Amino acid sequence: ATPQDVVYVHLYLSNIGHFAKINKHYSAFFGSVLPPSRSCVAVGKGALPGGQRVMLDCMIQRVSGRYMRPNCEIKDDAFVQAARNNPHHALRSTLHVQSISHWAPVCVGPYSQANTVRAGVIFLAGQIGLDPPTMKLVDGGWKSQLTQSWTNAASVLDALGGSLADCLSGLVYISSDVVSNDDAVWDEAVTLCRRSLQTNGGVSAGYVDDTVGKGDDDDDKYGGYEDEGTWREMCKSQGSNNGDEDKMSEAGGSLPLLLVALPQMPVGAIAEVELVCASNRASSCLGGCSFLSTACSNVQEVRGSGELLWDTGYDDGDSKVEEEPQI
Repeated sequence: ATPQDVVYVHLYLSNIGHFAKINKHYSAFFGSVLPPSRSCVAVGKGALPGGQRVMLDCMIQRVSGRYMRPNCEIKDDAFVQAARNNPHHALRSTLHVQSISHWAPVCVGPYSQANTVRAGVIFLAGQIGLDPPTMKLVDGGWKSQLTQSWTNAASVLDALGGSLADCLSGLVYISSDVVSNDDAVWDEAVTLCRRSLQTNGGVSAGYVDDTVGKGDDDDDKYGGYEDEGTWREMCKSQGSNNGDEDKMSEAGGSLPLLLVALPQMPVGAIAEVELVCASNRASSCLGGCSFLSTACSNVQEVRGSGELLWDTGYDDGDSKVEEEPQI
């Protein structure tokens, strides 16, 4: 595999102040053309293993980099040739937003908004509460930012022909300063996430194509209707686009969500949403999840100890690692 085969990256920093410098090295390694999707968060000084300042993990689709670069001088092997000749689905495709738009924020780093693997699974970049036309964080605190994060995610999925009804799992980051050991924040966050899932983030199907040139964002929400209730009633009366509205109602109570509190996110954001989704085509062949799994975790900064504190609520097997005897 090569760096161009990487589909998704989780990038963890000890301090968000390293963001700009790391992006230069990151771009040099992964390239700026058809890059992987990414989420980036800062977990606090001393939280990364061994006191490191940077850590990342990667998801790879073998030879997908060469698949998306047909003019590459390297001769294709049998696997790439077979993938190119497959008329049913693409091995990998990328959505890379590089200019100001009305529907999705410009990528604030060398990454793509979404990478789709085998036309079935979409890895969505982490979405923060940026207003796309202005590229500024929305006002109103963590709730407004979290809501906008879901709206941005829904807009990216709409550009790919899908919706939040196609989500398979979600990871939601909230600033540690917001949580402050207040359980009520977790409950509010879960309620807000479910509401966003049930309403597709306030984005109506076809939003990306049909609202080019429109002005106020409020006019775009709920399909142009005045409120959520009216929108949902109209969806029911019109057949709800082959059941998408029913799927979204189910998703609000069944999507596995992990909520994590940590110190910092890019550009001063205090909320971020990361999703793995099925493509609309794949989702139509799948049944909804039949369980609810909402977990909360808190990443704490460790000052000077070099130890990692993950408040996961269970024994992960690494809490009592014995050192090897010195010979």
